[in-house]
Amino acid sequence: MPDEPTRRDAFEHAVDALVGLRLLGVAYWDVAALGPEPRTWDHEDWHHAVLGVELVTDAGTRAVTWTRTFGCYGVEVLDRLPLATPAPGADPGPETWPVSAHPRWAGRLGGTVTSAVAVWGPPAGEPGVDDVPLAVRVEVGGGPVWFIAATSGAAGEGVDLGADEVVVVFTDEAARRLGPPLRGAVRPRSSVAATEAPALPAT
Repeated sequence: MPDEPTRRDAFEHAVDALVGLRLLGVAYWDVAALGPEPRTWDHEDWHHAVLGVELVTDAGTRAVTWTRTFGCYGVEVLDRLPLATPAPGADPGPETWPVSAHPRWAGRLGGTVTSAVAVWGPPAGEPGVDDVPLAVRVEVGGGPVWFIAATSGAAGEGVDLGADEVVVVFTDEAARRLGPPLRGAVRPRSSVAATEAPALPAT
């Protein structure tokens, strides 16, 4: 396993490399539905992508998913989602559905990623552990998109950051509501990501 500086450098390089890509399409991934109930993923100013997000760009596919690269759950940018094909007779594998036509994404298609930065912080319920990449914030199509390692949270309950699910948030205000680590705690860790995302409004 690579040492910590090498893993961190590789992580930051993947985030930095989003800048300059032109967005052509978007899809979400989740575990296969096991019943007739419709999938609930659209919550207006945020989406529940669960396993991750597939971004189709002019330079190929990129994916944002949750991993445990840094010990606890965080998000990470990969070339593709590491989803295994189920063995014959096993439960159904993950499912994907396109969201490019959704109003939150349609206006961003054709836009170029102008900034990308990771937000590091302590995962919820894990005091004393090292910071993990809780979110990646990009600017594309004239506005922010946050990819956050978090549970969706049941109605009336809080959201746990640093979870093995992915939430997509479309405004800084909505990201700020998810918790203190996302309130302006943007700390680029490479020279490429030299421009910090704007600090979020204080509460």
